[in-house]
Amino acid sequence: MNTDYLCLQVRFSIVKNKKQKTLFYRKQGAVKQRKLQLMKTLGQNIRLLRHEKGWSQEIVSKQLDISIPAYSKIETGITDVNLSRLEQIAGLFKITTVQLLSIGEAKLDDKVTLLETVNKKLAIREMEVIELQKKVIELFEELRQFKETA
Repeated sequence: MNTDYLCLQVRFSIVKNKKQKTLFYRKQGAVKQRKLQLMKTLGQNIRLLRHEKGWSQEIVSKQLDISIPAYSKIETGITDVNLSRLEQIAGLFKITTVQLLSIGEAKLDDKVTLLETVNKKLAIREMEVIELQKKVIELFEELRQFKETA
């Protein structure tokens, strides 16, 4: 009986450790996922700046003194960018590292503002359409009454 209890206790501790490991790996996976998303966003910001300047990847890679494939990996978010490279890229585009990291947020804010403006204009146009529909219905009623009296 004592050995059964001991076996049960050992099994429980193994299951508990597996759950802890699973939770640990899930947390690690979430951190990796967030890091990949940040690198991808940074790469998109850099690509956006490069396009605004009208530069090719070749031009930027030469100015950063790296190969074109290495620069391409930065833009696609495959390569981790260290702080010194981040400062070098920001300096190339004559912005701060904070601005480089937050370009996407600023563009998103602009898009939200634009979307709100378009939605307001759409609501106004919908009201105009409703008013025109009311007028058409009124005219149709007048025409029907005119035909009935004639």
